[in-house]
Amino acid sequence: MSPREAVLLVYGLIFGTSTPYLKPKKRFLFPTSMRNVAAGFDLFFGGSGVCARLETTTGQYVVNLNQGDAARKWVKEIQGTGQSVNAVFLNSLNGNFADAASLEALVSTEVYVHAGDSSVLTIFKDLKTHDVSTTTRLRVGDETIVLIPVIGAATATDMVVYFESRSIMMFGALFYNRVHPELAVGASSRVHHWIETLESLIATYNPAICVPAEGDSGNVNDVREFMRYLKTLTEPEADFSYCRQNFDWIEIPSTTSLEENYDTLRRNKKTHTSLN
Repeated sequence: MSPREAVLLVYGLIFGTSTPYLKPKKRFLFPTSMRNVAAGFDLFFGGSGVCARLETTTGQYVVNLNQGDAARKWVKEIQGTGQSVNAVFLNSLNGNFADAASLEALVSTEVYVHAGDSSVLTIFKDLKTHDVSTTTRLRVGDETIVLIPVIGAATATDMVVYFESRSIMMFGALFYNRVHPELAVGASSRVHHWIETLESLIATYNPAICVPAEGDSGNVNDVREFMRYLKTLTEPEADFSYCRQNFDWIEIPSTTSLEENYDTLRRNKKTHTSLN
């Protein structure tokens, strides 16, 4: 490990990163922080993905529950106070949520997940779990929460969570903002449907705030830029140097980089329906 890598490792550990600086040209995860982005709506960044908390007159609702310091501190604060979380919505099904024990500590919690993700249903078997198989609208206080299940896009099963009154959409693994995405197995065969899904979502809902799996919150133009990223990597005529020049984005340690994404989406072109 070079002196520079050692400094980055120490920096990452001090600021609550959950993943050390592992390889050259890889970044540590964003230092954990919490930011209010709308009335009664907080976003937690860093640790393990992005999560959110909505407070209404009828209670508290959470999307994901990451392992970052900001989210853990909030959970610790409400435990034993008599407060409760009414429901947790899981839209990032690749580990970006707390374990069942943490959720069970939030009294009266219900969990909403994509109906196709049986592994998550097993993890949260002791909680009241709702399988979301079609677009579902829930009225909570002053907010309407729209749950939109997606099949065969970024992963086999994704779920978008839209806060209608606040015009905030949490895309989960469907959107990474200026961060190279973590591509799930089979992503090359799903990329066209992935792009079409994003196009449909922003055309239908036109959210003012777009929340990614990783990176800062943005708007529909940031989602379109991510769509351009996916399109570029699947264009046979686009070489790697062009991709590097146009997408100088942050890399997640040990999981993704432009090199890895390029290889994943361009390997064995003849067998990739997205490239035919």
